[in-house]
Amino acid sequence: MKVLLPVATEQSLVVRPRANTATVDLTIRDILKDITTVTSGITTTFLNGFLTIPFTHDFSEGETYEVEITNNADDSLVWRGQIFVTSQTPQNYTFYP
Repeated sequence: MKVLLPVATEQSLVVRPRANTATVDLTIRDILKDITTVTSGITTTFLNGFLTIPFTHDFSEGETYEVEITNNADDSLVWRGQIFVTSQTPQNYTFYP
């Protein structure tokens, strides 16, 4: 799960993709409201195995979103996951079984 801020300005989503692609389509689905937003043709940056996707979306505080990133050229899946939106600083937890 990725954590982003509740702002309507540009943010970057950094993921470890299935494949490197220069242009992607970003599908964001608000889980509670069941509203889907698609942004096409986003130019990405690939560095050290991570894909950086800059985008702008009006997120709401405390909401969870499903995200799907697909290759713009052939619609193949690049990454799928969830985003949680909060203005609080995320904490790192260690699980000891």
